[in-house]
Order: sequence, then structure tokens, then C-alpha cells
Amino acid sequence: SSSVRLLLHLQFIDYSSSVNRLLIDLLFCSFTRPSCGQPIVHFASLVGQLMLNFRLVLWCGPPPGPYLEGFDANQLDVGVLKGQIVLNKLKLRDTILSDLGLPVRLCKGYIGTLKLNIPWKHLFPTPSKPVVVEIRDVFIVLGPNLNQPYNEQAVSKRARSAKDSAVVTWEEDWRQAHLSDEEKKVNASFKEKLVASIINNLQISIHTLHIRYEDDVSYPDHPFVAGVTIHSIQARTTDEQFRPAFTGGMPTIVYKLASLEYMSIYFNTDVSEHVSKDRGDAWVTQMTSLVNGPEAHPAHQFLLAPVSMMMKLKINSKGEANIVPKMDADIAVEKFQLELDQDQYSSLLFLADGLSRFSRQSVHRHLRPHNIRPTTLRGVQAWWKYCISAVHEDVQERNRQWSWARMSNRRKTRIKYKKLYREMCTAKKDSKSKIKLQEELNSMEDDMSIDDIISYRTAIRQALLAEKKALERHRKAENDKHQSGGWFSWLTGHKDTETDALSKAFGGAMSERERQDIYEAIGFNEHDLSNVEVHSPSYVALKMKLCLKKVGICLRQGQVSMDRDDIISLDLDSLSLTLKHRPAADAIRVDLDISRVIAVDEFLRAQSIDDQTFCCLLRPRRAGHVLGQKDSTTNFASESPFLKLLFETKPMDSSADSRVVLHLEPLEVVYLPSSFRRITEFIAVPNELSSLNDVAAAAAATAGYLQEQTTASLMYAVGAPTVVIPSDDIVMVIDLGMLSVCSNLQDPSKLSVNNLEEGMYDRFDIRLDHLQALILKREDGSDMA
Repeated sequence: SSSVRLLLHLQFIDYSSSVNRLLIDLLFCSFTRPSCGQPIVHFASLVGQLMLNFRLVLWCGPPPGPYLEGFDANQLDVGVLKGQIVLNKLKLRDTILSDLGLPVRLCKGYIGTLKLNIPWKHLFPTPSKPVVVEIRDVFIVLGPNLNQPYNEQAVSKRARSAKDSAVVTWEEDWRQAHLSDEEKKVNASFKEKLVASIINNLQISIHTLHIRYEDDVSYPDHPFVAGVTIHSIQARTTDEQFRPAFTGGMPTIVYKLASLEYMSIYFNTDVSEHVSKDRGDAWVTQMTSLVNGPEAHPAHQFLLAPVSMMMKLKINSKGEANIVPKMDADIAVEKFQLELDQDQYSSLLFLADGLSRFSRQSVHRHLRPHNIRPTTLRGVQAWWKYCISAVHEDVQERNRQWSWARMSNRRKTRIKYKKLYREMCTAKKDSKSKIKLQEELNSMEDDMSIDDIISYRTAIRQALLAEKKALERHRKAENDKHQSGGWFSWLTGHKDTETDALSKAFGGAMSERERQDIYEAIGFNEHDLSNVEVHSPSYVALKMKLCLKKVGICLRQGQVSMDRDDIISLDLDSLSLTLKHRPAADAIRVDLDISRVIAVDEFLRAQSIDDQTFCCLLRPRRAGHVLGQKDSTTNFASESPFLKLLFETKPMDSSADSRVVLHLEPLEVVYLPSSFRRITEFIAVPNELSSLNDVAAAAAATAGYLQEQTTASLMYAVGAPTVVIPSDDIVMVIDLGMLSVCSNLQDPSKLSVNNLEEGMYDRFDIRLDHLQALILKREDGSDMA
């Protein structure tokens, strides 16, 4: 309906895309209701729009939706009317990614079942049953597309799309920045109700998802495959105890339970059989057999071992008035295991090198020879011509940037563009002149950069805004002059009510009845905006907690089909991460707790020798531990956390910009040259992969950014590590004692012209206690005296 489209347009949703239209209509089916006077017309309009959008997205005919093969859109009409849509064995076209300029291509795509249950009779006037979406057997096989030919039309289309997207984003940011406070409250409140209603009334279930990438180009001598598998994803509405239940309507607090089961990431090396080469439907069966599950355990070289997690989500639609956070998420993970062997590491480096070369070659791809090898005379000539042309093009572009002709042309373009854009902003809506102006602007933007487009538009918008404010001041002065001080002047005054602001925000195309119907369906009250007025800086609007019972990282040699030798393992027990956001103060707080950490030299521990004393390289120093040996017990519940970290911006009880509190238990560190040598050999980069310097440059840029500092309140209480350096006969033990670092903040009120220099520096109190070193003699080469 036009009312729904208007609301969506004002809620920052792009309704021009056929995919967005489909998803929006499906979601709105779950909570919108027809106007009281015309239920049949509204229902027919909604169903008709839904069927049309399904056709646009899924139909295998002409664009905009050539995504599926062998799909009969005529069967869809009856399904939508009955509220049951079931699509089976959908095959994705392999041309979906062809125009995106990506270094990958779609080899095969398949969706086993797509079910959509829309209980029409139970949606109106108030939803009593949810909209259920169920998807089964989603299989996608990708392959490399590093040496793709240059497609000028596709490149121009992507550039135009990028410009349009940037302009739309800028236009929306500008509009939001210049809304009145009342309009911002209305929009924020409606958006929160909209999101809460969609989440409450939509149930999603996805079973068996497998995305696989097969590559025999990046590392020809060792072809590899990588993939992501998920056994199931479910999101359901629950009661307060997180038991599946659907109460209907719009409750004050929405409870949602989401689960993810058996998600894994694998990276298999030296693979000769590729699924993408299979013909017929046999590849679907093979893709199914490679997904991990409760009873399926295929042999993979895992980067991420199968992991399951559960999230409990609470959404509060009353905001601060209801005290609890607007959004509270609790995520629990049993075990998170990361693994990497040397073959995987080498293949990943070659893959990164291929992607880096693809990115660099995109600059001159229009000059690059295609399918011509430099081993023939013709190939040598073509590649030399490419090298010379690329260098010549770069030199010409640098010279052109500072040429008078370009500067003069850019100035003319700027003046003309600003003039046309001003005329378009002041032209009447949907007039022929405005459409013509838009076409001229689009033609000019083809040869302009995104920065220039936004810069010119910003200048015109600011000028028009200044002119509007000047005109309003002039009109106000004139009105005050003619209507000042009369006994009955209050009769002619104008009152800007909340209804006026609401009508301005949602436009005049919507009738009052339609607007009230939609507001009632999602529980929105235009006269009660307390849920968006956050007065207290201490109110926590967002809270998220992540608990991982065990985190493991392991470096290995060998493959799953061979005898694998573990090099080193690192285990973290009971990791807890909590994030809190206070929007009124624009502040965040992060708390991190880790109960225990241990690093073990697995190669040394696996050796069939008696001396395994120093296989434990890193662990907290506890009473009763044998130096360098791994503990046999696994019960650490009674021990204090090994690490406690608190980071907070704009803390409530401090005048500092940020606060960091770190408490670290003493560590026992064993230095073994053989262990560090094995790690160094593992991470060594082959000489032929010099292009990975791009990654190093990006890391350096990030490190430079992190060097920016503000006034910080620091308090470190760190039990410095005990470093153990063993040899055959003796052991050196260096106890670095206790290290504490505390910031000494200056009181701004006590600063004056005379002592201003004292306030220009950050001051820290650093203290190191109980530093000692011991040399011990080993007895029988296995323990210490």
C-alpha cells in the first residue's frame, strides 16, 4: 500500500530494489493490518504486491531478477493466496556474480527447500501467529576468477552504482542532520517499534548451509578447497523463561532465542577432486555429506572446529522508563577451537597473494592481454605493449592532473553542476523540468568523482539553508512588527504540536485512519515518546555478554590424512566479554575476564623421552605447581581470574576521557630456543610472495592510527612474569616481581597561567617490587635442586 511505502521510505529503507521490496512486504505482513473501512482492498493490494515482488526477484525471465533456473512463477500465485509458499530444488544461475568484478565466480548454486508460512487470518487486526520462514539445503560452490577479461560496460555500471549509493547515503545523512528535535524523536521511536515488531513476529529456521570455494589456480602445485558449513540456525520468539512461545500483539519486552549448531570452517589442502566438476545432481549429495552434524563427522582440515552457540535476546520497547536496557544479548559458547597446519598456512599465503595481485591489476585491466601467454613471440609483444602502455598511462594521468586544460574544465564543470543542482532543488516535485535537470546531472556525474559530487551538493544545500533561515527571520520580523502587543494577538498565534511535526515527518499522502491503524499494530504512540528520551547519562541502552567456556589455538604440521605433529597449543579457560553502551553520554564499557591461560610445546611433550619438565611454556604461577610441567587437574573454578581488564570511555566517576584497569596474575614463562625456532619456521613467508608487503603496509597504518592518545586514567596491577631459562645442567629463574602503573590526573580547576605547563603532560606512577634472579642446579636432568 502507499501508506506502507511512505513509512518505509522515511525509515531509511531503499524500496527501489526488487529484493528489498520483497523482504519488506514479507516483514510487514507480520504486523500491519488493513484500514477499518477497506480491509478487502488492502488485503488484495498486499497479496498482489507480494506476488509481483516474488516474480521480480525469482523469475528466470528478463531482468531485474534473472537469478534462478527452471522456476515456474505461475505456481506462486496460488501459494501466496493460501498463505503457504513452497519452492523446491531451486538452482542459481552461474551469472549472478559475473558483473560485480569479484575475484570469484559462482560455479554451482542450489536451494533445496524454501518455505514461507503467512497465516493471513491470524495477522489482522492483531497478529496472533508468526510468519515462519524455513530454508533447507543451501549449497554454493565458488571458484577463482582472477584472470577475468575487461568488461567496460560492467565497470561503468559498477562505478555509476557506487556514485548513486554514495549520493543516496549523503542525502539521507543530510536530511537526518537537519531534522527538528521533534521529528528526530518521532522517527527514532517509530523505528524502534518497527524493529521490535519485526523481530517478535518473524520466526526463521535454516538447515544445512554449505558454502565452498575450490581453487586450483592460486597454488597450482597444491590445489585446495575452503568452506563454511552450518548444520542449523534458528531464531524463535519465547516467553520470559526463554521457552518457545508466541503471545501475539506487541509486548513490552520481546524475548528471542537464537541458536547456531555445528558451524565450522575448513581448509583442505592437496585436494584433487572438486565438486564443481561433477555433472548432474550428484554434487548436491556430496555437499550434504561434507556438512558436520550430530551424527556426521566428515574428515576436514579445520580452521575452526565445529562450534555451537546460543543467544538469548531481550528487546525493551519502553526504553529508560522500563529501567532495563533497550537491547540485552547473552551469547554462550561451549568451545571455540582454532587450528592451523603448515600446509594451510602456505596455501592461505598464496591465496592472499593472488587476491593482492588481482586488486593491483584492476587499475590497468583494460590494457591487460587476455588468454595470451608470454611464451610465444606474439605473447611477448602483447605483454611488452601492456607494460609500456600502463606506465605511459600513469605518467599521462599525473601530468594531466596539473594541466591548465583540466583545471579550466573542472572549474566550468563545477559552476555548471552547482547551477543545475540549485535549480533542481528549487524545482517543483515530479515536474518535467526537474526530471530533465536530473538527467543532465546524471550525465555530468559520469565523469566526476564521488568527492566532487558530494562537495558541490553540500555547498548548494548549505547556501539554500542559509537563504531559508534568512527568509524566515525576515518574515518573523515582519509578523512581529504587524502583530505586536495586541490584546487578541494570542488568537492569531500558531502552535507547533506533535501532530504537526508527525504529519510533516510522514507526509500528507497518508490518511489519519491509515496512520493510526499502523501505529496500533506495532504499539507506537505518537504522544508518548519517552522511550527515546534518554535523560540519564548512567542509563545503559545496550548490553551484550559473550561467554566462552574454552578457547583453543593450535599450530600443527601435517594433514588430517597423515600423522599430524602438533607444534604448540594455547588454551584459554572461561573467557567472558561484556559490552555496555550509554547513549546519553556517548560512552562504552568493555569488561574482559579470563580464568586461565596455558601454552604447551606439544612437540616436546610428545617426545618419547623422560625429560618433559619444560613443555609448559606459559601459564599462571600458582602455589603447588611444578615448574615447567603441565598440571594434571582441570578444575580451576576456585582460582581467581588470571586476567581482568576494564576499558571505559567517559566514566561516570572520573574526569578522564577514558579509563583502563588491568589486573594480571603472575605468569610463568619458559624460554626454549627450540620452541621459538619451530614457531619462526612455521610462519616464514616464501620469497616469491613479495606482494604481501601490502598487508604489512596496512598493518603499519593501523598501528599509526592507534598511537593517537587522549587523557587516560590508567591503573595496571600486573604480577610480572617469572622467566625460566633451562639448560642441560642449570636453570636460570628471573622473577620480575610486581609491576604497578597508575595515572596521576591533573585537576583542571587548579591550573593557572603560572602552572599551565604542568597540565600539558600525562603523569604516571610506576612501581616495580620484589625483583630477583636465581640460578638452580638440575639433578638427573629432570628436576631442580
